[in-house]
Amino acid sequence: MAKKKRKNNTDNGKNIAPKDNLLSARVRRWIGAIVMIVLAVVMALAFFHKSGAGGNFIVKNFRLLIGQAVFVLPFLLLMASFLIIRPKKRVVAPLILALIFLMIGIAGLLTLQNSDDRNGGWLGAAVSWPLLKYFSVMVGFVVFAALIVIGILIIWELLPKKDKEEKLKEIKEKEVKEEKQRGSEALLVAEGKEEPAKPKLEIKTIDLPKRRKEPIKEVGKLPVKLTPEQAVAVAATVDSDYKRPPLNLFDTEEEKPASGDTNYSGAMIQKTLANFGIPVEMSEVNIGPTVTQYTLKPAEGVKLAKITALSNDLALSLAAHPIRIEAPIPGRSLVGIEVPNKIKAKVKLGTLIANAEFQKNTAPLYMGLGLDVMGAPMFGNLGGMPHLLVAGATGSGKTICLNSLIMSLIYRNSPKVMRLILIDPKRVEFHIYGDLPHLLTPVILNARKAVNALNWLVGEMERRFEVLRTFGARDIGTYNSDLAKKPKKQEEGFEQLPYIVLVIDELADL
Repeated sequence: MAKKKRKNNTDNGKNIAPKDNLLSARVRRWIGAIVMIVLAVVMALAFFHKSGAGGNFIVKNFRLLIGQAVFVLPFLLLMASFLIIRPKKRVVAPLILALIFLMIGIAGLLTLQNSDDRNGGWLGAAVSWPLLKYFSVMVGFVVFAALIVIGILIIWELLPKKDKEEKLKEIKEKEVKEEKQRGSEALLVAEGKEEPAKPKLEIKTIDLPKRRKEPIKEVGKLPVKLTPEQAVAVAATVDSDYKRPPLNLFDTEEEKPASGDTNYSGAMIQKTLANFGIPVEMSEVNIGPTVTQYTLKPAEGVKLAKITALSNDLALSLAAHPIRIEAPIPGRSLVGIEVPNKIKAKVKLGTLIANAEFQKNTAPLYMGLGLDVMGAPMFGNLGGMPHLLVAGATGSGKTICLNSLIMSLIYRNSPKVMRLILIDPKRVEFHIYGDLPHLLTPVILNARKAVNALNWLVGEMERRFEVLRTFGARDIGTYNSDLAKKPKKQEEGFEQLPYIVLVIDELADL
């Protein structure tokens, strides 16, 4: 408890002094830094015999201890004082360890160069003796050089670095500053105090026909708005006893991306294309969670292949890689250029599940897919696909996507309505679902068992086709709704059919 309390008083650079200390943590750090700086200055002056007898005494004793390495000590003390003034974490212990490694390495190397002159002092002689006795001079050089490298790496790790939040703050402050500057210039022009400056590059907004923006995108054949017949069929598959997990279990806080100066980037795109003889007119800019889409309309007679061939040149002018050119944008007479954002925003599953469209939709296999390039939520109905392939390069997030889809389905459906078969050849991804009541079989890890499961699914599909034919229904939703209205059919042996969803991670491994 005492350690925990002390940590709370010193973390994150707070100035709260513990009850048993009169000075705050920041004051103690400044005092230590000042002492180091004074000692470094005294030693540096002593090298030129300008610090008196006391300074000469200090340098003489340090020279006996570490030899010629004493000339490096003032620099190390100044660097240490800089590191402890504004720490974001505990740096004292690692800093002391780094200084020890550096002193041992430097003193050892000086001693190995000439062991008779004791250039490394008593410290160098002590640490180099076992290496010279049991190994060789070459091994000693390697060991002491490694200690110096380790010390430098520790100090490098302790240097203050800008984190993601600080970068985002700087970008926002820069954008606000530029906006204020443009506003002040516009005010001067309006008052007649300054002539308007014509920029060399202008972004023209073309007139587009008005179109209805769809805030929600849905993937799959089954529409989001169900007909009355479909709603009745789907409602019969819902388990009224199933209580959905509360939304407070999910992180629903939305993150904001940072795309940089979009006006500048749009102008650079226009200028780069103009340099290659492709005149274009810039249109709207859509900022998504990971990329920003710049739309443009080429002049008449320009082949789209000429624009797509310039992807590397556009990436060079924008200092961004990789970029993606969508020529044309589906349903529009525009070309889209997608540029990665400077700071990407995480798309959280909680924001999709909390969306009103997801909550209102009654389709059992309705899933949250993510956000499109314009930041609009996208949903999909697996029952209208009915197959979904998640493809991408290694490390692009395929397994995370699968987990999000599984969580969407589990949130909506009880084990009575939906059952899962999970196949995990890598054996490390789906083990967390081992105790899930939705599982039709334990998580399958073996390829041979996976083949048996697929064969069983084919047989089950054939059996269900025969059941639907005998019953006179077209799909599972209609079958379950009609069965609930016909008790006689239940007496004949017909029973509710749950949806079976098969999820395979690393399909290529099978």
